[in-house]
Amino acid sequence: MKRRWIDRGFTVIELLMVIVIIAVLAVATAVTYRGVQDRAKDAVRVQDAAMINKALQAYNARNGNYPNEQSSDWEYSYNYPTTFISALVASDTVNAVPVDKVNTLSGGYYRYYRYTAGNYSCDATKGDFYVFQIIKPGGGQSPQSPGFSCSGRNWASEAWYTMGGYQL
Repeated sequence: MKRRWIDRGFTVIELLMVIVIIAVLAVATAVTYRGVQDRAKDAVRVQDAAMINKALQAYNARNGNYPNEQSSDWEYSYNYPTTFISALVASDTVNAVPVDKVNTLSGGYYRYYRYTAGNYSCDATKGDFYVFQIIKPGGGQSPQSPGFSCSGRNWASEAWYTMGGYQL
């Protein structure tokens, strides 16, 4: 009497091959998923930067200058998450200034500074200027970063994303 295929079962080799194939697919899926998450976080960071830029331009148009930072140094979102660039909120330019979702010194954060006209050999006739940067874990530079530099300093090389503007 012939044995039916269902009675034979699988060999150990066949089972191991199936397990290996499933493991390879699982790893590939996890790596791809992580890459998608990172790109989504980067997209949010760039959208935040565009919103902050619009708010800074509106503040400048309304007040004739950019807001001062809260200290004599860069204003970091991880130090002031609820009051980051608080002048924008106080002037009703925005409801809340966004901060990086990671928002820690060792992770991702945003930073802002307003310089006086002529600082770092920037064109003094254009007035005061601001620099806004996104610091991202892992470093590198975003291809979407507009950058900002003067003959005395290139801020674009210091952060993942850099933008700036003159008071005019």
